[in-house]
Amino acid sequence: MPDKTFPYYSLPDDLDVLFGAHEDGDALLEMWEVSGERDVAEPDERKNVVRSTVLRLAQPPVRHLRLVPPLHLFRFSSVAAALVVAVALSFLIGPQTEVLRAGRGVAAAVHTLPDGSTVTLAAGSRIAFEESFGADGDRKRTVRLRGRAYFDVEKTGTPFEVVTFNSVTEVLGTTFSVEAWPSDVEAGSEVVVSSGRVAVQTGTTVNELAPGDALRIPRGSSAAAAVTDLNVERSLSWRTGGLAYENEPIGNVLRDLERRYDISLSAPASIRLRRISYWKQHASDASEVVGDVAATVGVRYRPVKDGFELYLP
Repeated sequence: MPDKTFPYYSLPDDLDVLFGAHEDGDALLEMWEVSGERDVAEPDERKNVVRSTVLRLAQPPVRHLRLVPPLHLFRFSSVAAALVVAVALSFLIGPQTEVLRAGRGVAAAVHTLPDGSTVTLAAGSRIAFEESFGADGDRKRTVRLRGRAYFDVEKTGTPFEVVTFNSVTEVLGTTFSVEAWPSDVEAGSEVVVSSGRVAVQTGTTVNELAPGDALRIPRGSSAAAAVTDLNVERSLSWRTGGLAYENEPIGNVLRDLERRYDISLSAPASIRLRRISYWKQHASDASEVVGDVAATVGVRYRPVKDGFELYLP
């Protein structure tokens, strides 16, 4: 695999965090991904929504202006300007893009890609790819992922690559999963191989994985770490309604359960930073799962509006 930086059309981390904190963040992220090359004579209301949201979120609150030193204001304004420029450039030079996603409240959603490959998306996940994906003459079949996905890649002779916020996974034909939630605690990408072989690029380093291998790439580091003693079947049980976490911060587990069951889960930092290992082959009831998580780490939980709250005894 040649040395390269991640493609220009990957969503910048700053915007991912910015949109992720917004009440309509998922919709804004999707509009970013689908707002590709357009006829400038035809106005696109989605572009106006994204532009106005970025401008509004990037502006420092007026009530805080007197409290912020001029140097900090300058730095903040520079970041805001960079975000606005990034949005503008994406509208001008971005390719026409298709987006596939799995909504909240589902265990998984299966989609067929234009080349015949299939992808299973976990709740709240999405992939995006150019409209010409899989066309004759393409040098690569590229999808970019935010979330968790399992790929069964059709062998066509053209390399297939999955781009996350900090890694690129490339194959010709195989089955594997990739997970990457940029806003998670200790965020990173994780690749698990079910069959065939894959090559995972992090910075200038390439790691080759065989069936049963797994690799985790932390945010901000080009050093990937092999995941040992992995139970592949258990790790991939989310596709059939299961749940599996291994030494995972509870904050990440709660966000995953929020997507899976379309509920709200809250907990103080003293709980969210604890770690848990938990596996359930069939997890159909949110109350039961939340109760299991609370009991495992020795905390309590109670129902609240639209979900549950975890709290210390």
